[in-house]
Amino acid sequence: MKQDILLEPSSVKQIRVDKCTVRVIIDSDAFDAIADEWTALEEASDTTIFQTYEWNRTWWKYFGKKGTLNILLFYQQDELAGIAPLFFDEVHLLRKKIYSCLRFIGSNVIQSKKDVLIGLSSYTDYLDFIVRTGCEEWLRKQFTNFILSVNLKSCRIQFDAVKENSFTHQLLPNLELHGFRSSIFLSNVCYIVNLPEDWEHYLMSLSKDTRSHTRRALKKIYHQDQKLFEIQQITGPDEIENHFDEMVEIHQNRWRRNGYLGTFAENSNYQFQKKIAQTFSTKGWIQINKLLSVNEQNRCIAVDVNYRYKNRIYGAHCAVDDQSAYYKKGPGTILLSFGLQDAVFNKIPFFDFLRGSENYKKAYSNHSKKLYRILVHHPENNSLYRAEFIQRMMLLKRKLVRECTHLRYLVANVSFLKGLQKYQSLLFQRISKRVKQ
Repeated sequence: MKQDILLEPSSVKQIRVDKCTVRVIIDSDAFDAIADEWTALEEASDTTIFQTYEWNRTWWKYFGKKGTLNILLFYQQDELAGIAPLFFDEVHLLRKKIYSCLRFIGSNVIQSKKDVLIGLSSYTDYLDFIVRTGCEEWLRKQFTNFILSVNLKSCRIQFDAVKENSFTHQLLPNLELHGFRSSIFLSNVCYIVNLPEDWEHYLMSLSKDTRSHTRRALKKIYHQDQKLFEIQQITGPDEIENHFDEMVEIHQNRWRRNGYLGTFAENSNYQFQKKIAQTFSTKGWIQINKLLSVNEQNRCIAVDVNYRYKNRIYGAHCAVDDQSAYYKKGPGTILLSFGLQDAVFNKIPFFDFLRGSENYKKAYSNHSKKLYRILVHHPENNSLYRAEFIQRMMLLKRKLVRECTHLRYLVANVSFLKGLQKYQSLLFQRISKRVKQ
């Protein structure tokens, strides 16, 4: 039965649709209360680390906006069978809402509640529903029924960072049967290593040059006559915070020397990523690998931050000190080679580089996953073009804010003219790189 209800915090908390109970989580206290249920469903589902309760709750703490949370919990005979971790991304003008879009938690929000969000991509890969294994077809039907029952025809729905062949992709035919239309856009590619049980077997799968570089790299930490570096592995909760900050410092110093802002220039992102590191360390889901220079009093030359969840390692962050005398020895390659070898020795079958098409990812990976942006709308939505225009304008605004922030950084310690010249040079480099791609 169709109900004239909008999916708004003031009006919806729980709905019964076609023998399915749907709870709508609309505030942070209710979000806190479902931790155990969410975690239990994770274990019964094919999930990534980005669908864990810890990731989503922490993301909401730093990027969520009060009054926009709309997590849907689908119960099959009183058992939680699926979660749609959603929220409304909104734009207000003169206190009037002019744009609203239903999106996954973890998406790149248009407006954040704290600092200006200058990042132009989200910090989360593999966004999707969380579905109990065996309940996929049931949940596709129930989500479609729910969307119809709450009269969301006038709402824009956008699913970001959705991997190919995901539950979200498989949901689209159900929605299209009821008049909804979808548009799919390729947004990024994640390169992945499917690791065999034997290290030599993996090496032989690489190109001749990559295999040779990898063997030479490992000799610099293992071979007595060629040893230049030591490996330090950090996993304990008491140690993670300081070592994470050391990685951030190395990363930011390198990018700032080259005139760029760096990933952690935005304070909300730095605080979020640091909190994730602290939280994951209590779960045993994070490992920091450090490369120390033997001849420089164990100076840290490179740092890799990896997440480990279920049977997969995710390469989250990496930083290299390009001011070290040993930078030309390839510290990044050494640390990556160690990380891959360590994964093989620990019987971990997958190493996921996450999004990005850097050459080293292509060289070491043996397959990839495409990420898509999916737009869903109904023909009755006569404000579709207005919504698209507003979203593009907000993206343009964010780009302008980022460019202004970048320029202010460059002129902070030099004259305005020198800073402007540096900015123009870097802008030209970025444009040239984009054209070549």
